[in-house]
Amino acid sequence: MTDDVGRESLALPDYDHLPLGRLGQRIRALDADDVVMLRQYEEAQGCRLPVLQVLDHWLHELADGAEPSEDPSNAPT
Repeated sequence: MTDDVGRESLALPDYDHLPLGRLGQRIRALDADDVVMLRQYEEAQGCRLPVLQVLDHWLHELADGAEPSEDPSNAPT
């Protein structure tokens, strides 16, 4: 897929600055479409295996019926 995903279109505006542990917490508020977009961005920008694994794990959980949770840190300020 050659779609370019820009930072401004990401569900987590501070994505590039999140530590791995915090990313795992924050993505739990995202649906599959948002996580796929983050994954595409990661593949195009950094392609960091641990980050891709965290994203893939949440995608698998969503596919198995998990529901996104409310994360107050995702709310706009």
